[in-house]
Amino acid sequence: MTKKENESIYIQQHLANERTYLAWIRTSIATLGIGFVAGGLHFNSGKKLSEEADTLIIAVIIFSLAASAGLLFFSTYHYFSTRKKINSQTYQSSHALVIFVSMIMLMLIGALMFYFFNIA
Repeated sequence: MTKKENESIYIQQHLANERTYLAWIRTSIATLGIGFVAGGLHFNSGKKLSEEADTLIIAVIIFSLAASAGLLFFSTYHYFSTRKKINSQTYQSSHALVIFVSMIMLMLIGALMFYFFNIA
């Protein structure tokens, strides 16, 4: 394989890494949006629900904010780590970020389902 072909392979890997990073950023923004939409629907509904409902929805907003920030941090770390591994030809896929995001989404969905089916 020529040097140009070898560099071409790395370019494709770096571009794929950047696309993956941007997908994680979109996921982070969507996670933040879910919390704010749920809060907006709750507080602008015109109905006064219980203090428990207010507390739960504030917790959902804070959790989505923290989850979004955590996702942003970990995806940025993962991007630079993957970039370094691609350049040194030592890349191995990791499941940690996928498991982290899955657990966050399950907790957020669970809290919203509890809110909508038991409180609202």
